[in-house]
Amino acid sequence: MQKLKQITLDKWLALVILVILLVIPSFTTLYSTQLFGKIIAYMIFALALDILWGSAGLMNLGFAVFFGLGGYIFGISMASQNGLPPFMSYGGLEKLPWFYEPLKSPILAALLGIAIPALVAGVLGYFIFTSKIKGVFYNIITLAFAGLFELFIKNQQVYTG
Repeated sequence: MQKLKQITLDKWLALVILVILLVIPSFTTLYSTQLFGKIIAYMIFALALDILWGSAGLMNLGFAVFFGLGGYIFGISMASQNGLPPFMSYGGLEKLPWFYEPLKSPILAALLGIAIPALVAGVLGYFIFTSKIKGVFYNIITLAFAGLFELFIKNQQVYTG
């Protein structure tokens, strides 16, 4: 009984919200469930950006690259469940490239969707923070990284769609 008194209002509220989120898919339409999923994903993105910019003071202009990369990996996994995705066949490919083969498993794709952006962020962060880059230079480097990533994706249309 003593432990129940120690639980604060914000923890009770978080517990109630968690229960509601777990129950919502049972009582709503597929559209509403997908909409809640998108809202939750954007909330996670906003909270992560708030922690990075608000608490750490780092305005990362390339933050969406990591968010998009994780989502893209899982999206390619879903598109390749029934064979070659249409955009690849339009580009002239006849079979799924070898580096997309692991993505046929949704569970592995979900893990890779977390691990690959984390690895890319870790490598980029290592070089930025060991170089002791601060302030506006950090912003410019992260913006350049986002631009380079966009250029890479656009130049590999056959593989990325």
